[in-house]
This record gives sequence, structure tokens and C-alpha cells, in this order.
Amino acid sequence: MATIQARTAHASTTQIQIPTYDVLDHDVNPIFDKHLNPYPYTMQNYRASEQVMKTYDAVILENEYLQLTFLPTLGGRLYRALDKRTQQEFLYTNKVIKPRMIGTRGAWFSGGMEFNFPISHSPTTMDRVNCTTLDHPDGSASVIFGNIEQLSMMNWKVEIKLYPGKAYMEQRVHLTNPTPKENRFYFWTNTAVAYNESVELIYPFDWCLNHLDAKYLKWPFYQTYDCRKASEIPFAYETFGKLMNHNFFGIYNHDERFGVVHYADRKKVKGAKFFSWGNDANAKAWNQSLTDDASEYIEIQSGPFESQMVYKFLRPHQTLSWREYWYPVSNMNGFQYAEKEVAVQYEITSNSIVFTLAATERFDHSCIQFQLRGQEQQVELTLTPDRNERVTFMLDAPIADDRFTLEIRCGSRTILRMGEREEFVHEYPDTAIFEDSRSVMGEEDQEKLYKMAELKESLGLYGEAIERYERNLAQQPDCTLTLNRLGQLYLARQQPELAVPCLTKVLRYDNRNSKARFHLAMAEKMIGNYSKARRLLQDIAGDAEYYQASVIELSKLNIMFGYWREVQGNADELLRAGDTYSRTLLAISYKYDGCMEEAEALLRDAVGSNGNQVPLLTVHEHILVARYLLGKSEASKESLIQYTQGDERVLLPIALDYQEMGLHQDAEEIVSLIEAPTMKTKIAFAGLQRASDEAERTVLLQQILSESLDYVFLNEPQLIAWTERFKGTDASGKLNYLLGNYYYAVGRFEDARTAFETAYDKGLRYTVLLRNLGYKIYYQQDCNLVRSEQLLVEDIQINGGNNVDSLLTLNQIYAVWGENERRKQIIERMKQVDNHSLVLIAQVDAYKAMGEETKAWEILNTAEFENWEGKELSGPCYRDFVIHMAMKHVAEDQLTEAKQWIDLVDQYPRQLNYGDSLRTPLSEMKYYKAIIYRKLGDDQTAKALFKQGYLEASQAEIFANERSHIYSMLCLQELQK
Repeated sequence: MATIQARTAHASTTQIQIPTYDVLDHDVNPIFDKHLNPYPYTMQNYRASEQVMKTYDAVILENEYLQLTFLPTLGGRLYRALDKRTQQEFLYTNKVIKPRMIGTRGAWFSGGMEFNFPISHSPTTMDRVNCTTLDHPDGSASVIFGNIEQLSMMNWKVEIKLYPGKAYMEQRVHLTNPTPKENRFYFWTNTAVAYNESVELIYPFDWCLNHLDAKYLKWPFYQTYDCRKASEIPFAYETFGKLMNHNFFGIYNHDERFGVVHYADRKKVKGAKFFSWGNDANAKAWNQSLTDDASEYIEIQSGPFESQMVYKFLRPHQTLSWREYWYPVSNMNGFQYAEKEVAVQYEITSNSIVFTLAATERFDHSCIQFQLRGQEQQVELTLTPDRNERVTFMLDAPIADDRFTLEIRCGSRTILRMGEREEFVHEYPDTAIFEDSRSVMGEEDQEKLYKMAELKESLGLYGEAIERYERNLAQQPDCTLTLNRLGQLYLARQQPELAVPCLTKVLRYDNRNSKARFHLAMAEKMIGNYSKARRLLQDIAGDAEYYQASVIELSKLNIMFGYWREVQGNADELLRAGDTYSRTLLAISYKYDGCMEEAEALLRDAVGSNGNQVPLLTVHEHILVARYLLGKSEASKESLIQYTQGDERVLLPIALDYQEMGLHQDAEEIVSLIEAPTMKTKIAFAGLQRASDEAERTVLLQQILSESLDYVFLNEPQLIAWTERFKGTDASGKLNYLLGNYYYAVGRFEDARTAFETAYDKGLRYTVLLRNLGYKIYYQQDCNLVRSEQLLVEDIQINGGNNVDSLLTLNQIYAVWGENERRKQIIERMKQVDNHSLVLIAQVDAYKAMGEETKAWEILNTAEFENWEGKELSGPCYRDFVIHMAMKHVAEDQLTEAKQWIDLVDQYPRQLNYGDSLRTPLSEMKYYKAIIYRKLGDDQTAKALFKQGYLEASQAEIFANERSHIYSMLCLQELQK
């Protein structure tokens, strides 16, 4: 065992080098119609094919027991976690950064610990996030990550903290919604641990759920597989606990003699999950794809909700926070119970029970008490993280169904009490009375309009949600739940004129509904009725659900009107809100009221007397901005820039907030700190609202519109309102284009169509606009192939054919029309795109259809394919081609050549990054292989293959599609001949 150093903890910054396949330029198109609707983020689907040694900024957090390495430029990922006692890495460390198409935006890499908010995988998992390190007076040290996410401008913070003398890492999560609207979210910590066949999954589930079944299952079995044994999990599989019975879960690697324990209050952190790629060829392919050494891992995850199908809504100005703990254990043959302070394993013989105790901190003179059948035994010893302790209690008779308890006390403190309760039940969880956390919804759920509407809304499918809410209102016109949600959705889509009647109707039915009154105030404010909005907020009583939010929004209006004393009159309520945003509003009122000392005291107290000793809640962009604006000192400016790096995505939302409160000079000060301002910043603060006449306004507008449109996607309410106001004065069409993107993202499809067509009519020929019109509007929505083709050809002619969506759509159109010559031109142009993997399948299919099989076969055997997780298409593409070639030789009566081809049908080249899952439907492959073997006279092999193809229809684990059923029936017909 390694020598233990002095009792201390420390955080430091350094640089490390890691072999990396870099993510290159992002896709120029906004993400539309993708899972979870991550607009305004763009796809990260351009990855270098060659590895380079890349230098990363890193944060090292360590004490005498643990050493943790974080990467701020990769989402704050905990990259490496070392147990210094054994010199063993207790999380899985991927020796290479090798992104693959798994994340919400595409690129994602495996290993370490990833923090996901507000959707998964986090949109910033491959981006830089704000970061700081802290050394505390008590000897502890922290690293804090956070950001303002771009989907809805919510703020997240994760603090990882190590204490001197303690062998666990503390994770504190703090989520804040500083906006006046409800925003969907979830949060999951995704932790990778190394996999081998000895890994045991230790989860105190009673019932559980997965991504395959619409019902809850009894742990630990799925079909005949014991999910506690990772080696028994055959294919990609995940499980979530339902109604967790204890506060711990984890894994133990018996071959490597180490494990990982997670501990949290299950009242706050209900979610406990594991994911395994399984043990089939698909699993091997993914591990090969994600690494350079084919190393394997399993994910163990925690979060506040029971499954990753559950997205909820943070109320306006609501905060949510909790703590969880992670620690390694070793040399104890697993564990059967755990608290934050100690993990326990026991072994029973005929005459004794032996406990192994792994403590995470020192407990001197602890009393270990064992109770069985009314008899007590106890010993006294000192527990320490430096070593495990083994305690033996003798038995006068074997333990059968007898309950025993183990209690550990240190002085007046109870460290652990194990076995005092048994909560496992066999009663099926009733989804009517327990929270429904299923990942898969049954058919009967589809008829529950409100339930399905809320689910669609939580997944970002706003158009589908509104359609169901409106259908529900047609059946139940006075449903206040539906009216409230519909009104809020209209607000989120910048349609206050539609929100007002919905929310007013709620109040006419339920006059004390503070949610409706609050959002009606926000709608009136959006329309410009500030005085009415202020009166509505004043009318929300102190006992109401939305009282705290109303105080904050009322304070913002009072600041806009210059009613500083009104804000200060709510000082107690603002400070009671528990977040730094409300504190900054109070500080602003003191500043503008001339009470500088009071403002300074508020912000000084928030950050502590030592600028480096900052509690979690005050390592916050709003506080840092307010401190800078108060005195504009170089020190406060340096702190703000160091934390945010002058990132527009962080500073612009704060500046817009100040602008909304009428603090234009402050807003411009914030904007001046943005390192690389885009058109968005110039839209916000070109000063158009202060232009003295039309001529001056025109000049300012032209300055804005001269900026590049690349990667500019509006999502901020203030920018949307401004752009709608001035779009009529823009002759270039750029503002209409920007609005069209936003409208499409929030499900306002007809508005999007109008905006895009208006931009086109004004003469704009930007590649994303032409793609949106040609692909999204005319191809997908209208099925107008003629108009679609015209627009996409225009895109290629003007913009050089770099927009992959345009090329792929034209290929599909020409395939439908049978225009092979024009199709060849498009396929040849595809060779020029930066990310060749995006077009490989289209090229193979096209060459096959046009009789140029040699070119298709060369691609299949030489090019590296990228697959999306769950949509592994390189294998089916390869199979289809091989079957095509085999049957082509059959048609030409070349049976020997046909057999040579069909025998290759499941021999996938390595660079396809593909392997068949045990769930993959292969009846089509079996059918054609059997046909050829029968023609060759091998009836026995043919019959066996036909039988395998037919039986696929009855194998529940196979994710059968329509083709699978068709070929299963064809196999049956052949068997009956």
C-alpha cells in the first residue's frame, strides 16, 4: 500500500497531454427535428481521422487518499480518478479522446465522470465550461464547474470537493432557473467504470424499468438474465431503479479487487441506473470504435429522477440542489451495504459471520455491535481509510431466515445501522399513485392526451404538445391544467397574445391560481403592458406557490421604473430566495439609490472576505458581473474574465437581462467584455432603439447585417422581440431568416415557412436558408420534390456544395426520379465534403443502384464509417450490398460466385465499426443465404437457415421490423415446400 501523505486537500491547475481525434468545425445548420430538440446548438459531427497529441488545461484535485483530474474544455469531465492508497484508477480512464456519434449533438467520448444538464448527453460535453478552483480554510478544496446553457438560459453548477482525512469525493449540484418561464430539465451524473466478466452490479432495487418494456420488472432478472452479473447481460441494456430502498449503489470488480460506491439521499436523488454495451458483437464494435485499445466499460449513473425519460420543469426562479458522494473500496470481495462513511461486506459460515469494513474517514474507538435472535456481541476498534477492518462474530447456530443488525457508533454518533428494516415488496408499483417513470409507454398511454402532451413538451416537441393540449381542451374546455400549460407554451414560443386568453380563462375559473396569474403578468409584460404586469405580480399573496418568483420579477419591473426603495422593501424576501440572482437585484437597487456601501456589503458577504474562499452558490456569473459593475476594478474584471473567458454564450444573456431592466449602460459594459462578439451581440446592442431618425436607424441596421450568419441562431426572448420589430426594415432578408430558424425550432412551422420564403424573396441565398426551404419545408413537409430540387441545386451552385443535407436530399430526389446521370454528379460531389462519413451510405447505395458495384465495394472495405448509437446503419448497408451481389450472380446462374458473396454477408470489415447485436433482425440474411445453399444442393444447411429465419418472429428480444416479419414468413413458406 502506498505511503499516505500529510492530511490536506488542494486544487491546482496544470496541463496534460492526451492522444486525441479532434472535433473539427461544427455543422453549419441548426439542429432541427432531433431527439430532445437541442436548438440552438449545432451538430458536432466533423471528427479528425488522424490522432494527434493534444494539450489540455486540467484541474488536479487531491488529498492524501484521492487524486482527481478534470478537463474544463471537455464539459468539466472528471477524466481520471486515482486511489492513492492502491495506485489504482477506480473510474474507467480512456487513454484516448475519440469522439463518436453518441451525444445529443453527435460527438461524445467515453470514460470518467460526465455531468449532464439540461438534456443528455449534455450539449456542452465537448465544449468548454466555466471553471474555478478553491482552497477552503478548513483544509478542504474544490473544483467548481458551471455554465449558462443555451436552450433556455438556465444556470448549472457542480462542485467536487475533497476533505482532509476523508476518502470520498463530495459532489454538490446546484441548478437555477433565473428566467420568468418554466424550463424543462433533468440532471444525470454519468460515471464510467472498467468492465470485465467479474463485475458485479450492486443495486438495492425492488422494482426496476428499462428501455425495452412498458412495465416495471422485478429486480434482478430480465428474462432469464441475472443483471447483477455483468457477464450475463447479452446486449446493450440499461436499468433504472423504481422506489430505491437504500441510499447506496455501485459496482465491484472481483478480478481487479476494487469497487465504487455511490451514496445520496434517495429522497432527493431518486435515480440509480446502469448501462452496459453487453457482450455481443455490437458491444465489441462500440468498444473498438470508442477506444484505440478495445477497452470496455460500464456506466453507473445517478440523478434526481427515476429514469432518463423523465424531464421535469424548473419553475421561474426556482433552485434545486443536493449532495452525493462517490468513493472507491478495495480488497473486500464486494459490498452488501454502504453509508457515506463506511461500506460493509460479510461472509457467513456455519459458526461465524465475518464483516469487512471499509471506512472513508477515521473513527476512533468505535463500537461495532452485532445483534441476532435477541443476542448482542460487540467489539471496539478504530476505523480508518488507511486499511479495511475485519470483525468476526461467533454464531451458536447457522443463520437461516433470521434477521440480524449491525450497528457502528463512534461516541454519540451513529455511523451505520444495517439490517434494521426490510422494505422489499412484491406488490406491483401502481402508476396511478406512484410517479410514473417508465421509459417505454404502453398503447393505453397514447390516449391520455394531457399526459402525453406534457411528455412531448418535456422532450422539446412543442408542436406535438400543443396539438394534444388543444385536443384535450376540445374534450374538457375548462381543464385548468391544460390551459396553464398551453399558456406557458405560448409564452415560451413568444406568442403572448395567444397566452393571455388561456391564462385569463384559468383565473376566471380558479381565481387563486398563482401560476396562471404569474404567467399572465409575464405575457402582459411581453406585450408591453408593464403597469398591468406589475399590478398582477403585486396581487400574488405570500402563501402562493409563485410568490417568490413574483417578488423577483416585481423587483425587475421596479428597477426598470427606478423604484429602488420598492426593491429594498422586499430585501428579506430576495435574500430568502436562496440564489444569487435575487441578491444581485437587491445590490443593483442599492447601487442606483446611491447606497454603495450596502451594495458592496451584499456582494462582499456573498463571496466572503477572501476572494478565493467562495461558497458554491456565489461562484456565479451574475454575482461576478455585479461585482465588476459596482466598482469596475481590475481585480473584479480579471475574476469575471478568468471564469467566463469572455464567452458570448455566458455574458450576452446577462447583458440582455440588464437591458430588459432598462440598465443600458451596464448592459453595454457587459457586452464590451465579450471576446468574440457575433451578430447576436450586435443585434442586441447596436443602439437601434436610440436612433434619432430613420436614416440613422438604417445605418445601424446595415452595420449589423454586414456580419456573418454562420452559427448565429436566435433563442433569447429579447432578441426575438427586437428582430420581429425590425424585420420589415431589413431588405436583405437576414432577420426573416433568423426568425425562421427560431419559429421552426419551437414548432411554429407555418410562421417558419413564411419567414424563410420572405427571406428568399428578398434575395437572401445563404446556404442554411436554401437547405431549410429545400429540405425541411418543401421536401419533408410538402413532398414537393420539384421545388425542393430547384432550391437545393441553387444552394450547390452558390455555396459550393458543402452543405451535406442538400447533397443527401438531392441524391434521394434523383433516386426517386431515376435520374442516374444527375445522381452520379451529386455522388461525385460528395467526395469533396469535409466529413466523408456522413455520405458513405448514400454513396454505396447509389453506386449499387447505378450498377457501379466496384466503387461501392471499395468504399465498404476502405472507408471508416460512423454510426449513431442505436442506429448502427453501416452493417445493414454492407449486408444489403452483399445480398445484392450474391443474388445478382444467382440471376446469372453463377452459383459458385453467389456462394462466395453470401458467405461474406456477416463478415463485417473492421472499419465499418459494426457488429450484430443479439437483438438485430437477420431473417432477410438467413433467407437469401438459404436460397443459395438450396440451389447448390445443400438442403440440410438451407433448412437450418430457413428455420432460424422463421424463428426470429417468435424471439421477443429481437427488435423486429417490418422486413424481419416479411422474411420470417418467407422462410416459413420455404420450410413448408
